[in-house]
Amino acid sequence: MRRNYNLHVDSYPYLGVTISSDLRWHKHVNSVSPKATRTLTFVQRNIYRCLPDVKTLAYTLLIRPHLEFASAAWSTLPVTSISWTKYSVVLHVL
Repeated sequence: MRRNYNLHVDSYPYLGVTISSDLRWHKHVNSVSPKATRTLTFVQRNIYRCLPDVKTLAYTLLIRPHLEFASAAWSTLPVTSISWTKYSVVLHVL
């Protein structure tokens, strides 16, 4: 007996990148933005009295990697194809 394992899925997370069946990046952005926002909230809550250099370092080490992971694949797309408003909220905090 042969089994057919060909399943159609709308999107699939693979190595930290959510790949959708229509090859758009909306689902990836929608899954990464909340992670970055949660990390940003944690950093803001815990280092609010620190110097600006420490805040910048925390942002660079803890938040930006969430946003920039696999950006080489989707950063070349036009701005209209990606929901930049979710990213801009996190990017323009510091």
